[in-house]
Amino acid sequence: MSCHNAAFATLILPDAHGVRRLPYLRSAERVLGAGAQIPVRLGFDTATGANHMLLVQTEEQGEFGPAVRLSIHDPDGLPVSGAQAEAVLQDIVLDALRYSDCDIIEWCATGRLIERDEFLSLCGIDPEVFAEESDLDEPTELHDLRSHLVKDHAASAMPSAAVRGIPILTALSKPDPEQSRLGATGWLMTGLLSLVSLPTAAALSLMGLVRGMEFRLATQVLSVTALFVALGNTEAINRFVMAALH
Repeated sequence: MSCHNAAFATLILPDAHGVRRLPYLRSAERVLGAGAQIPVRLGFDTATGANHMLLVQTEEQGEFGPAVRLSIHDPDGLPVSGAQAEAVLQDIVLDALRYSDCDIIEWCATGRLIERDEFLSLCGIDPEVFAEESDLDEPTELHDLRSHLVKDHAASAMPSAAVRGIPILTALSKPDPEQSRLGATGWLMTGLLSLVSLPTAAALSLMGLVRGMEFRLATQVLSVTALFVALGNTEAINRFVMAALH
């Protein structure tokens, strides 16, 4: 099952003790089953509702440490993104944070890390009150939990984000304009680099697709590559190397 282009959240844990699938599947079961006439089907690593499916993947040694990755798909297993998928994902993460030791969340983009309390605050939830409510033994329905936690009383009367189809974390869902411009300029630099050295440009493009294009890196690679190509064309590379060694 492909996870590319799926709305995802990686819950980074302090240790591998909390790397388990079932608790997160139960959170998905509560969220996806809220108000639904069709029961949620639980699999080994999936929870499938009427309109969405959650895939749970565990990593005991992830890039940032032990982690649990949650991604949204349609009932057929195809990746789903967009505002509604992120709203469903957000509700599942909020439910999961009631028992999870997660202290950092990677939200819908590689490297976009948010601290636990900051995530709760962005959802309009008081982290201290959330911690107190999370100590309750019996699980609480998500919309009931929010009615106790949301700072704004007017917002507490609103249905969950999944029901409204509007993600609370709109600011996190949109890329920063300045970063977008720098990224576009970085890709332009990569295009210019292909005129100088196609293999180097291909390697930089692959890195940009995986981790995001960085303007500074693209500029540095273009400058260094152009320098060595110029030296090679003028047969001055040997003199340059000897001067550098001495």
